[in-house]
Amino acid sequence: MDILTGNGRSIQSNDFSSNWNLAPKLGKVEATDDFLLNGQLGGTNRRREWDSSDRIKFSLLQPLILTLALDSRIIAEVVHFDDAGNPSVVGSIEYGTSLQLQLAPGRYGLSLFVEGDQISYSVAGKFQ
Repeated sequence: MDILTGNGRSIQSNDFSSNWNLAPKLGKVEATDDFLLNGQLGGTNRRREWDSSDRIKFSLLQPLILTLALDSRIIAEVVHFDDAGNPSVVGSIEYGTSLQLQLAPGRYGLSLFVEGDQISYSVAGKFQ
């Protein structure tokens, strides 16, 4: 079970999609907003597909700093979507415990990846 909590909402799914078009949306975030993402990665999911990534999307109306507290067993990428919806990586970390990025207004996504066996993970994010 993957659970995203934050910005006044809670979204649950058996497996968050690795497809950006199906990724859960945190919505428009502001300074002091935060979120918590708990889930499972790796191994085979209930659809008998390899589950190597989870993704969420969010939007910023003003420049903010995103601080992520990460599980050291995952790879994290933050992407920015251009006007055509194409993602480009603006920051990433492999197997680290924190990532801090200064982000301009726009549409963004967070990808979490794992290489190997199934794990349960937790990621916390705060906007300032």
